[in-house]
Amino acid sequence: MGSKISRPNQSPTMTHSPRIVRTSPLQEHAPLSSSPLIPRLNQQQGLSLSPSSPRTPRSARRQNPKLVLFGTKSSGKSTILKQLSILSSSGFGEKEKAHYKKLIEEFMMNTLQLLISKVDRDNLCDESLELVEMIEQMSTEEDFFSFDSDVASGVSQLWNDRIIKEVFYREMKGGSYSNAEYFFNNALDFGNWNYEVNEQDILYVKNPSESIKRSDFEIYRSEVEVITIGQMKSGRDAFSPVNYLHSATGLVFVASLSDFDQVSKPNQTNKMSRSASLFKSILTNKLLPSTVPIILLFNKMDLFKQKLKTVNLQHFFPLYQGGNSRRKAYKFITDLYLSDLLQM
Repeated sequence: MGSKISRPNQSPTMTHSPRIVRTSPLQEHAPLSSSPLIPRLNQQQGLSLSPSSPRTPRSARRQNPKLVLFGTKSSGKSTILKQLSILSSSGFGEKEKAHYKKLIEEFMMNTLQLLISKVDRDNLCDESLELVEMIEQMSTEEDFFSFDSDVASGVSQLWNDRIIKEVFYREMKGGSYSNAEYFFNNALDFGNWNYEVNEQDILYVKNPSESIKRSDFEIYRSEVEVITIGQMKSGRDAFSPVNYLHSATGLVFVASLSDFDQVSKPNQTNKMSRSASLFKSILTNKLLPSTVPIILLFNKMDLFKQKLKTVNLQHFFPLYQGGNSRRKAYKFITDLYLSDLLQM
């Protein structure tokens, strides 16, 4: 869901309800091509971005979208940047693809090392024990990340060990390792020396946003500038680059729907509660320009739907009474972010 909020004033207390425009939430690993994010912002500016637009009028070029992305760690800001790159005419170059392939290989090996440390080896078969020794030996060698077909085969076999998977699903699935299953299931592909990573592979890569990152994209023959504010801990962090805010077309706060059962370290606070509090603190900050629209962009709907089948939202938010209903859970989370603001 994307919710556009037009702030009526700069006061910490709102005098009337902001206007909300609802759109569909994003999938964590699906292309952004069907998202209304860019068209919504351009409608706000009187522009029209679509594949059928023959060219951007000169007057519109002066108003090309400039977005500022906010959100807590692991909310999906970097994934949205990658989705925008897919939409862009530039896409991913050969060097970028090689870089992402290396990140994937390193992630698999580091994750497998951690997974091995959590396994009771007495429960492993002799073949799996040999593979464990091979993986551990690699960690002490210079070619630790030489991910060839033999290594990929070993990783794939070890991943398919029942004991290994049980430990992973019990202790590591979710959070920083939520994408590991995808990579392990496709380990043989990555071990092929001439395999070129595709867009889906890249979308699964987790790479934390830098403190402030500027990116330019050409989408539907219009230039889009995106400023990403990473590693936010409080509402104040959003306003250190205050110059970006005053020239922005829109502010996009990215919130992960699947974070309802995750905790932030070291204070062990619920990630979704922390994200909602951060969103509200940004919205009521005096430094936020009153003329800039805000879009609350819920992300990771696919992971959210999958998680609701086995995890009860009420365990983490006792006020929730909707069971495993996706519609009721989604409404509850929407209200968590917006209800207090709409009552101001």
